[in-house]
Amino acid sequence: MTENYLKYKKFAATFGRGGVDEGALGYAGSAISKERDALEEFYQVLEFEGFISVVGLFSLDIIGLRELAGAQEGWGLVMRDGELRPDTVNWNENWVVFGDRNGDALFYDKSDGSVHGSVGKRHNYRLADTLPAFFNALAASMDLESNEYNWETLDRIEEVLPQFLTDCRAVLSEYLDDQNVASFIDFFFG
Repeated sequence: MTENYLKYKKFAATFGRGGVDEGALGYAGSAISKERDALEEFYQVLEFEGFISVVGLFSLDIIGLRELAGAQEGWGLVMRDGELRPDTVNWNENWVVFGDRNGDALFYDKSDGSVHGSVGKRHNYRLADTLPAFFNALAASMDLESNEYNWETLDRIEEVLPQFLTDCRAVLSEYLDDQNVASFIDFFFG
């Protein structure tokens, strides 16, 4: 079993959180081919149909392998002259959208293995240096929200509790460097 497999397995074990998260997520296997990049590994290790939805403060949809090509529309592929064409101006051909957060993209950069969040193609946040690190940090943050805070992360005017953000930064710093922690917080709570 590889270290990456264990990180993806941690995310899968956290996902669901008592039936709150939406979709069915399972393990496809433990043998990860050395020739695959991290995104291919992710889809090799975890199995799900369509998409899965993380609910709560970290709400996002993770797109299934069969839907991955269609997820590039509007990001890497745009309608021009009545046809879908690569967006060579605002998007890099190495960026693969694998998730959606309220209309903003989560993408994997094939050139260096990093994970980013893009807000309307106007601002990109580097969330993690690797896909396994992103899913490890996300799983730890989801666990903090559901188990430590029992979903009570907002004050009476629906603002995120400052103490939750402090605790979230501490949890994230176990998996990400300081710059990625700041970007993760900005992307999810900005």
